[in-house]
Amino acid sequence: MSSGTTSSTPRSSRCCWSRPGPRCGGGATTGRRRTWCSRRCGTGRPSWATARCSCGPAPSPRRSAAGDEPAGGRWNLDAENREPPPAGGLDVPGPWTAEEDEIDERVRHDLDRWERDGEVSFVGRDGPRTFPATVAEARGALRHFVGHRLPAFGPHQDAMLAGDPFMAHSMLSPAINLGLLDPMTCVRAAEAAYRAHAPLASVEGYVRQLIGWRDYIWHLYRYLGEDYRDLNRLSARAAPPAWFEELDADAVEARCLSWALAQVRDTGFTHHIVR
Repeated sequence: MSSGTTSSTPRSSRCCWSRPGPRCGGGATTGRRRTWCSRRCGTGRPSWATARCSCGPAPSPRRSAAGDEPAGGRWNLDAENREPPPAGGLDVPGPWTAEEDEIDERVRHDLDRWERDGEVSFVGRDGPRTFPATVAEARGALRHFVGHRLPAFGPHQDAMLAGDPFMAHSMLSPAINLGLLDPMTCVRAAEAAYRAHAPLASVEGYVRQLIGWRDYIWHLYRYLGEDYRDLNRLSARAAPPAWFEELDADAVEARCLSWALAQVRDTGFTHHIVR
């Protein structure tokens, strides 16, 4: 089950999202920019959005309480988050793990039966469930990451270890994509950890991954519409090779690519640098 994937669109609290032209609930439309809506707009809480909205300027999650200057004096701490992995690996607690129950057993039974009957086919290898499947599990996984792994995330977030596919990454993307976690819930938990114990560089790096990359791309797809996925600006025409579709890592001589395929095949996961 750990090798399952999903193509579902992540659902999050998107405050004041609108296509060009309509007004949002907090003010008249203006030029497209990053904004912060102070109104609830039906989501129950304010949220980051890229929208045509004039509700107010966007406060940074790293802005200091004293004013407009960032905590630590810099907006970007990426230079501190590019260290190579330690030779002996990261000294960090392992990722959150699920406690499987009879529901997991029934799901495996159904999947095996459907595959035997030829109704579906899978790639990858079954194994213990790696990711949360309920809201309660997702919240527990977030608490585990913020409490035990976030402090070590930043320095080595761009590194790769052949013997440790997870390193200090949150592994919360599936939970966010399935709507079990809101991205801003993760951001606020990381910010609270900074105020309690986590290094600023790790928190800044994690928040930037969520807001500056993941949610930016989410909104890009939504703003540009369904046709965006088919634009193919690079005019790619070749079909993916069979070894890619079948996750046949042994058929690839390039070590890094073979290793990436093996990670997806065996765990259903690779972090952003491996991808």
